[in-house]
Amino acid sequence: MYEWLGLIGVCVVGMVVVSVMVPTAWSPQVRQLVLIGAALRLLGAMLRYEVIVRAYGGAGDALHYYAYGEAFAGFVHGGDIAAARSMIADQPQIWGTQFLQTVTALVVTIVGPTIRGTSAVFALLGYGGVVLIARAAAAGFAGGRIKPLVTFLFLWPSLWFWPSSIGKESLILLGIGLVVSGVTGARVRWSRFAVGVVLAFLVRPHVAALLVVGLAGAEVLGQRGALTAARLGRLAAVVAIAALVANNAAEQLGVGAAGGTEAFMETRGSNTETGGSRIERPSGVLAVPTAFVNVLVRPFPWEARNAMSLLSAFEMTSLWVFAWRRRRSLAVALRDWRRHRLLRTSLVFIVVLTLAYGLNYGNLGIIARQRVVIFPFLFIVLGAPLVATSRPIHSPARAR
Repeated sequence: MYEWLGLIGVCVVGMVVVSVMVPTAWSPQVRQLVLIGAALRLLGAMLRYEVIVRAYGGAGDALHYYAYGEAFAGFVHGGDIAAARSMIADQPQIWGTQFLQTVTALVVTIVGPTIRGTSAVFALLGYGGVVLIARAAAAGFAGGRIKPLVTFLFLWPSLWFWPSSIGKESLILLGIGLVVSGVTGARVRWSRFAVGVVLAFLVRPHVAALLVVGLAGAEVLGQRGALTAARLGRLAAVVAIAALVANNAAEQLGVGAAGGTEAFMETRGSNTETGGSRIERPSGVLAVPTAFVNVLVRPFPWEARNAMSLLSAFEMTSLWVFAWRRRRSLAVALRDWRRHRLLRTSLVFIVVLTLAYGLNYGNLGIIARQRVVIFPFLFIVLGAPLVATSRPIHSPARAR
């Protein structure tokens, strides 16, 4: 009984929180899109749970995370705090799977024993990151129509299905949202940026390293004109943070010298080459373009082996049909990318994350799930020209 009561409670509270996150200056149509996007995430949480249970036979990581969280919550609710504390203390490390277990334990303790409700919480956490990205785009493209861009951010299937479960993708999206919203605007919000980087680091250290390295690259590429003290200070700070995070990520992952890095990447990549979605990892002179095709285009329709891969193929085909139809606007964005911080950051992130996934993953199923972190940046680039010619989103006339 509580399984469904807990879910209903999470849905009600979540929709209220999401509505509070929406700027009042946004038009009623855009605000409605935000709520529709939240509802889709809740639906995605239900669908993901059913897919894991029925299609995968309960083999998904989400069920293991929930089992850990349920055990922890049972100790807390039963008054055995020492046993609950020992569950956390006995974990071999604080990042990765162990961090997900800890977060799940806290969520289950708060919302109660409802796996659907817990899944809904994670879905809304990931959606919070998407809303933060939309807010950053609204500020970064002040003076433009935000509706075309947020339509893709809020309604795109992969963004409301894959992160809508107990798992790493939802927290990574939240961390990315905090990072992007922290670096967008007239000044860097260092506290928000730091929280986002730490969250991404605790979930996947290598993703956090890629984010800050990409951000440092975007700052370097954008240094045009007079190098003021403020710009120099921001650049130095971001480069220092990138070096610190990358070094700590290497230590946490057990990566040492160059040979150790190569061995780690080979081992990690080999572990993905399993199942029916297995592909050959790119190598040689065509490695880079093949990596981009694997991440940003595949699976091709003729490669679909089941319903999930067919939907993924349809999704990627639709993406590039849209990009082709907007080719003139896309050309404008690519021409002016260095002069606009959000465009510059998005393009660098796309390149860095795509190469990281494309060169190291040998499974289209894993790629389809993990490339959700790239989609927001793709939509910023594709949507930027569409929001560049209308009245400001924060103007009294409201956004359209």
